[in-house]
Amino acid sequence: MKYLPEIYENKSKVVEEIFNTISEKYDLVDSIISLGQDNRWRKGMIRSVHLRDGSSVLDCGAGTGKLTELTIKECPTCHVVPMDVNERMAQKVTLKNVKFVIGSAEEIPFPSNSFDAVVSAYMTRNLTHVDAFFRESYRVLKPGGTLANLDAYNPTRQGFSQLFSLYFYKFVPMLGNLITRSTAYSYLASSVRHFYTREEIRKMILDAGFETCSVKSLMFGAVNIHLAKKKA
Repeated sequence: MKYLPEIYENKSKVVEEIFNTISEKYDLVDSIISLGQDNRWRKGMIRSVHLRDGSSVLDCGAGTGKLTELTIKECPTCHVVPMDVNERMAQKVTLKNVKFVIGSAEEIPFPSNSFDAVVSAYMTRNLTHVDAFFRESYRVLKPGGTLANLDAYNPTRQGFSQLFSLYFYKFVPMLGNLITRSTAYSYLASSVRHFYTREEIRKMILDAGFETCSVKSLMFGAVNIHLAKKKA
């Protein structure tokens, strides 16, 4: 697997253990390492979906529910379903009138043509089979539905790439591990270093059946939003 170092042979088990370890402080560290930009990027992604009143939205890899909460604020009449494979992360969700679903993004436990939009933030790097998530998203989306996927990548812009490497691969693991008293952020940094490129992800999305897929780059390519449409 391209983005998975050999020491993580059983990726799903490793990821589960990591997020169990850092669930208490995940949101705090997430905000720190993104320099306070993480929620702004999430909001930007949700707004790009152009949700309509009453839309049904599946938040895959919902974690503690930050993206779900922002989606509800953006579209109060939308029906948003947060889903994550990690039960401990799900226990941190305190949103009212929201039913959290325990399930895998690689085998989404919903019928075909169930949602108007599937959204996810910082999840794909933690999947064993990223292409399976895109195929499942396509399946559960209604005709004309939208997939919006936000994640971190290796930036390619000369100059910034070196600065990013120093910050994200050296400083972030040290800080994150110190705050969480674990080695979890060594893995999370590694998951970005060994991840696919934004163009490879775009190709996977199109190969899953989507009619179109645009890419919006943020922070000089360190963060990218893929926005795909299922044919109406």
